[in-house]
Amino acid sequence: MDSVTLHATASKVANIINEAKSNIAESYMAIGRAFALMSEQKLYKSLGFRTFDLYIEETGLSRSTAYNCMRVY
Repeated sequence: MDSVTLHATASKVANIINEAKSNIAESYMAIGRAFALMSEQKLYKSLGFRTFDLYIEETGLSRSTAYNCMRVY
């Protein structure tokens, strides 16, 4: 590849990264908001979970990730 093509490719990839980064931040906030609502209103109980931590396990996210999302929210 010549330098013009490499630069164009690099710019496209950089844009993909920047867009994805923005989506990650939005998703992280949405997850935090949803976990906070689930916890504060004890909605997990209506889904059959005795504790919020048991609900978190079911989501496939770690406890620390869930609480970090809520902290950011």
